[in-house]
Amino acid sequence: MKETGTETFDKDIAEENNRPTLIFVRASWCSSCKAMAPAVERMAGEHDDFQLFSLNVEKAPQLARRFKVMGVPTFLIFRHGTLVDRKTGEISVERLYKKISAAAGLDAETAKKNEIKGFFRWPFKRKA
Repeated sequence: MKETGTETFDKDIAEENNRPTLIFVRASWCSSCKAMAPAVERMAGEHDDFQLFSLNVEKAPQLARRFKVMGVPTFLIFRHGTLVDRKTGEISVERLYKKISAAAGLDAETAKKNEIKGFFRWPFKRKA
C-alpha cells in the first residue's frame, strides 16, 4: 500500500482519472486500522480497477482536517479528483468494493455533482 501525505496528496488523487482512488485513513495506534489493513491490501491486489493509498493522520493532520476525518479508520473514495464517497469505521471488503465500483461508473460531471464537502452528502437521499 502506497503512502500519501501533505506533499503528494493532490497529485496522487488527480493522477489517475481512469480509475477511482481509495484513501485508507488510519493511525498507528488504531486497532481497527491494523485489523483491516491486510484485507484492504488483499482486495487491492485482487482488483486493478482502483488505486489504493494509505494516509496516516498523525503525519498529515491538516489533510484529516481538510476532509473532516473524525475517526479512524476512514475510507475516502475519489473519482476524477473529487471526493464522492466516504465511510468511517470498519466495513467489509465486499461492501467497500461495491462503493468503489459505484464510483468507477461516474463521469467527471456526475462526480463533481455528487461531491461530498462535509461529513456526508446533502440533501439526504431516502430510499422509497
